[in-house]
Amino acid sequence: MTRLPLVLCVAASLAFAQNVTPTDQVRVQLHEYYRGERLSGFVPFVGSGVGSVVAGTLLLTSNTTLGRGAGWTNLSFGVLEIAAGLYFALSSYGKERSLDAALTANPAEFAKSERERVARILNRFQPILLAVEGALSVGGGVFAGLGALRRDELMLGVGLGFAVQGLVMFLLDWAVLDRASAYSTALSLFRPP
Repeated sequence: MTRLPLVLCVAASLAFAQNVTPTDQVRVQLHEYYRGERLSGFVPFVGSGVGSVVAGTLLLTSNTTLGRGAGWTNLSFGVLEIAAGLYFALSSYGKERSLDAALTANPAEFAKSERERVARILNRFQPILLAVEGALSVGGGVFAGLGALRRDELMLGVGLGFAVQGLVMFLLDWAVLDRASAYSTALSLFRPP
């Protein structure tokens, strides 16, 4: 008697799994992508932005030349990270709804336009952002090193701020790249009639 509920659950899940269409599978990936966009906007981007604003404010109140240099840099990047995070998170709701409607209305046109959009993210925008952020981090490190050699605390502080914030932005955008790659794979396998 205890096997009957188990058999019914397995049979029901197999019956349900057979009714999932390729369009439904892409719809799941679409919603997963935009949930990730919201999550990364609200948590890592806004979270690191708030952390950078707090760190920048504390550094500015330290009344040292090094603190002022690093403080203004961290404060500025913190505001940028908060603004970017809020934009990504809040705009994802409308984008998700409109793309879901496009998928329902014309799956073939949706697949074509989404493949092109995601390809631009993966092959153009993200590599450019990652290169700029990597250069920002390396350049900040060089600037900080020169500041240390010259015993220029302002230069050292600004350089450290840029090095740290370049690395933070690089890591945040790397996560976007992973999410876009997974969505791109799902789109490449989607062949609507």
